[in-house]
Amino acid sequence: MKGLQFCRGFTVAGISLLAGTVATLSLPAYAEEGEWPQFDSKVYVNPFFISDADRDLGTREGGESNEFGLILKPRVKMQFNEHWSGLFYGQAFYSTDTVFIDSEEGGDSSDGFVGLRELWLDWNGLTDYPGESIRLGRERLQDEDGIWIDSDITLLRWLWDTSLFDATVGVAEKLGRFRSDDSDLSEDEEDLLRFFAKGRWQYARNHYADIRTLHTEGHGKSVTDPSLTWVNLGVDSGYMDYQDRRTFSYSVDLFDVFGDEEINGNRESVNGWAADLGLRWRPTGLNDLALGAHYALAPGDDDSGYRQTGLESNRSAFTGTRAKFHRFNEALRASLYNIEVMTAYVSYSRPEWDLSLVYNQFRLDDPAAGVMVDGLAIQPTRLEKDLGNGVDLVGSWYWSEEAPMFDQLALDTYLRLRLSAFFPGEAYNEGDLDEMRERITFDWVMNF
Repeated sequence: MKGLQFCRGFTVAGISLLAGTVATLSLPAYAEEGEWPQFDSKVYVNPFFISDADRDLGTREGGESNEFGLILKPRVKMQFNEHWSGLFYGQAFYSTDTVFIDSEEGGDSSDGFVGLRELWLDWNGLTDYPGESIRLGRERLQDEDGIWIDSDITLLRWLWDTSLFDATVGVAEKLGRFRSDDSDLSEDEEDLLRFFAKGRWQYARNHYADIRTLHTEGHGKSVTDPSLTWVNLGVDSGYMDYQDRRTFSYSVDLFDVFGDEEINGNRESVNGWAADLGLRWRPTGLNDLALGAHYALAPGDDDSGYRQTGLESNRSAFTGTRAKFHRFNEALRASLYNIEVMTAYVSYSRPEWDLSLVYNQFRLDDPAAGVMVDGLAIQPTRLEKDLGNGVDLVGSWYWSEEAPMFDQLALDTYLRLRLSAFFPGEAYNEGDLDEMRERITFDWVMNF
């Protein structure tokens, strides 16, 4: 009966979203200069297949799933006049059974929902500068590296964007997931008010410096009632720009968190740091090939060490291609907490396709402090530092706007296959546990 009620609700909501999608497609892509309002509309269509196995490392029967599904996301950018603009970004998700969803598609687990991704208004009338505005609503607040912030959240922020410097300052809080399924905010996400600011400065040609800060203050029914401040200092050479073909590219980020929160019923101080260092080399005369390495460290310090902001996705195009995937293994999906990660990768990219092969070695800094991962539903069974190893193979094939099979209707159309495996180390070498956890994702993405 519950399933029937869901199907009815999902069908009604789906029809409503479909009607909105049809309306989106019928909007004019542009208006005559000086005419208001103006609209820019797209529809994102993504059939997919996900094979997910052994999140419990064989300790539970039925731990494998092979599901097909479809994601539909209509997007309308609206320009009401020269000062006011807005964005609507909806989503419908369907799967043949419950699957673990990527954070950029809404996160959590579900077999179907209709949701609101973004809905905001932007006003640029405060000054005459073309790169300045104030924005209010629900927005995908994100950074290219995915390690700091990459999340849908309700906010009010000021933006400043120039050719050499851009910045933003704002306040935000997660008020809900805005989805039709039963996926509510988890207890540790509720009643957290966040104040954030960042600046990025191009201090020399192709060289950048970043400063990012975030303060989280618990209120109301917040479980951990945190009062935590994060600071990040970074320098890079446009490391996430897949079009960069220079011989060497680098990325250096240092993180710090301090404050206090409720841990196991006690008010505890938090004072931790983390680092993420990356280097990429493209051989002269063969600059479509990239060889790279990363080193990330977040000491545990008896549970008072570094933990991420809670708004991260850890997804980025860190291998020098267009493909975004999890920085710490698609199968394991580790967080920067009590962990040391050594990464090596090789990638090859052409306009029509790209391929990335990534190897990660994971070690715990303090075996007694545990681990934070989304890809496993089981904690280590032994007090050992060797958490395990991960391998990712990601390939993409892209069609141009002029592809005849779509009659010039589809833009940014591509196929992407993500093969990922995690091999548990000595930390899981107790009990009858499986020796591999795997996840396979196949996407066909079309932007109409």
